[in-house]
Amino acid sequence: LSDIWNSGRKNVTAGVPAEKVLSRMALKPDFSIADGNGKDIKFVHRTLGNGEILWVTNLSKDTRDITASFRTTGKKPVIWHAEDASIEPVSYVFTDSRTNVRMNLTQHQSVFVIFTDDTDVAKAELPQNTSETMAEISAPWSVRFQQGRGAPESATFEKLTSLSESSEAGIKYFSGAVTYSNTFKLKKKDIRSKDSVILDLGEVKDLAEVTVNGKNLGVIWNAPFKVDITKALRNGTNTIEVKVINMWHNRLVGDVQPGVNEKITYTQMEFFKPDEPLLPAGLLGPVKVIGTTINK
Repeated sequence: LSDIWNSGRKNVTAGVPAEKVLSRMALKPDFSIADGNGKDIKFVHRTLGNGEILWVTNLSKDTRDITASFRTTGKKPVIWHAEDASIEPVSYVFTDSRTNVRMNLTQHQSVFVIFTDDTDVAKAELPQNTSETMAEISAPWSVRFQQGRGAPESATFEKLTSLSESSEAGIKYFSGAVTYSNTFKLKKKDIRSKDSVILDLGEVKDLAEVTVNGKNLGVIWNAPFKVDITKALRNGTNTIEVKVINMWHNRLVGDVQPGVNEKITYTQMEFFKPDEPLLPAGLLGPVKVIGTTINK
């Protein structure tokens, strides 16, 4: 080992960061952020028999618009979304034996970037969509609580706030399913003028199931809490139900409050103290209906 350290070879270095050493050797990074906005963006790379696959993740709580630079060229990049098995085309450009890809990563989002199909097209620019708010669903909201969890059967919320901010103990410490109901109006001509209409729930703690005009549109479990409602819409008044489920934390804290005789939960030990901070819970919003037009 001492022979290696004392060999004087240029490729043997001590006390120098690996990034600097590789730069001295003129080895370009496997993955980088071309616009220098790479904080909290991480990746894993695997080489396939016919191309490359990279897993790219945003570790931050903020949405990041980045230009990712990959050490590969000559293959068309696409993004794969594991949560719904969808494949998304992207804008890209080949430059200096690399491929630069424009990417939008929401908070804590992860995607796969796939390079398998050969192409002679050195630059592809996708049209940018135009979005506008068609309706903002405001208060009052009719709210129904899962029974047997200490909350009243129903309530009316004049504004969307965390359940944990309520002055009523049964709501403040509630954990379980709570269903928010409301209506909004859209004209047929406005619906038809858009390529798609999206329901944006804003902030949700912690997951939501959406129903529009009686049509179940599935469960949303990660940010951004958006769902395509185009096919469920009708002319005039539309009804919306959002069933939100939060974690057990607040109920467990509620069950150790002074004076509580009948607990909602059962545990073999107490995990929280009465003064434990509560977590945000429920539908926080703002809830908006957004129309999107594809610029061709």
